[in-house]
Amino acid sequence: MEKSIFLETANNLYEEAVSATSYWLVIQQFRKNTDEYYDEMHCSSAFYNIIYKALLDGLFMCLSKLYDWDSRSITLRTLINALDNISENDLDPKVYEKYRFCGNAVQHTLAPSEECFFQKEVQDTKRILEALGVDYHHTSVDLSLSELLLLYRKRFESIKEQGLIHNLIKQRNKIHAHNDAETNFDYKSVW
Repeated sequence: MEKSIFLETANNLYEEAVSATSYWLVIQQFRKNTDEYYDEMHCSSAFYNIIYKALLDGLFMCLSKLYDWDSRSITLRTLINALDNISENDLDPKVYEKYRFCGNAVQHTLAPSEECFFQKEVQDTKRILEALGVDYHHTSVDLSLSELLLLYRKRFESIKEQGLIHNLIKQRNKIHAHNDAETNFDYKSVW
């Protein structure tokens, strides 16, 4: 994949991820405010039901675009596979520079789902913080670009191995995108 196509693909997938995150945050606000605004939502229950379903459909479509298995689709898998041919020199220095820590290392704060890949570093951080009497919140690690890209590949493979991508695509196909004859509106069989 050429550098310009890679960067355009990365940008498009990033925008799709931002859309998915936006849908997710609105759904979380919707759930949070259900109790507080119960009377208002109850008066217009059909409206709020349609809005909620549209938000879920939108979220599933965005996530499906990111994780689809179709070989003709450009997805995160396409981007991750293309990373093997990308070097630090291929990236815009202005974008990459804000992540630099020292030399060519990037300081990356581990998400809870990433801690399993850095057990020693997490344990060391916890031990130090415990000795200082400070609560543990997160661990940061210094990674080279190739190590950071490897982490993203591991995260993707972890999601795949858990069957989450398969379940996402199955729910998209059987609930959100098609009226599946096999499911026949019995959504419990898909969950």
